[in-house]
Amino acid sequence: MRLRQLRQATGITQAQLAGRDFSKGFISLVETGRARASLRAAQLFAERLHVPLAELVDPTASAMHLRLRALLARAARIENALADADRVRAELADARAELEREITEPGAS
Repeated sequence: MRLRQLRQATGITQAQLAGRDFSKGFISLVETGRARASLRAAQLFAERLHVPLAELVDPTASAMHLRLRALLARAARIENALADADRVRAELADARAELEREITEPGAS
């Protein structure tokens, strides 16, 4: 299983990959070959890494293909973070406008 390669290329930690379903220690054991992941666990890992299950378990997958997939997953995470930042920015603007109204017109809110 190419779990460590994909995880590192994607830029997530063992704890992030584990989520609430697994322990960080289990991820380490699977990455080092001291434990085997069930099919369901492998499916969850693939989802979290944004790769097809076959890519996670196929030892013939090319390094370049793995790297490109990891970069796509990273780009998706960045896009999500930017969307979150836009929502926070809008919330901040609303709060600022409310504060300005309160300052200029106390009790108007």
